[in-house]
Amino acid sequence: MKFTPTVPEVDALPERLKLLSGAETIRGTPFQAVYNTLVRHRGEIVATEAAREAEIHELRFNPLKNYPLRNFLRFEYSAARRLAPGLNGFDEAIFQLGAAAVEPFFNSVAGRTMKILSGHEPHRLFSAVPSGYQLLLNGGKHAYEKNDLTCGTFSFFGDTLGPVHNSGIFDAALRQIYGVRAEFALEQSALTDFKFRMTW
Repeated sequence: MKFTPTVPEVDALPERLKLLSGAETIRGTPFQAVYNTLVRHRGEIVATEAAREAEIHELRFNPLKNYPLRNFLRFEYSAARRLAPGLNGFDEAIFQLGAAAVEPFFNSVAGRTMKILSGHEPHRLFSAVPSGYQLLLNGGKHAYEKNDLTCGTFSFFGDTLGPVHNSGIFDAALRQIYGVRAEFALEQSALTDFKFRMTW
């Protein structure tokens, strides 16, 4: 992982869960990524147990369908608890679960389109990401600002996925599309309000 979070995810994720009204949704790709990661590391029985613990009974997820965000965060928490011993801790497990959704997204029609439009310029990719979050989630606000040729700041407001999960997404996207390993500096003002200053 690229930074030390202000609050460890094992404590922060349950607190973000408490902020949900129940109306928040997220698309199916992150669910499938969590399930597939658990199957790969711990096996199908453990993956099914974690899903049941989060009150999830459907183990095939439609990437175009909206699911309750509350169920996803509970599933991610259950998965990270099971993955933590083999992945150097809970925070690293959340980071890897965020990263796991990147490849299937970029294999989708929307992901392939975003990759083509971004070309060879990370700034172009990040400028398109706020629109991507609008498709992924029905809440929160996101913005990107270019700082210089190899540096930019991405801001999250009311984002309940949290900085560790999101940094996993960004790190994996930069490595898979551009082959670069960025440095992340976190500035956090609240559990759901934070910024990444990324340098590559």
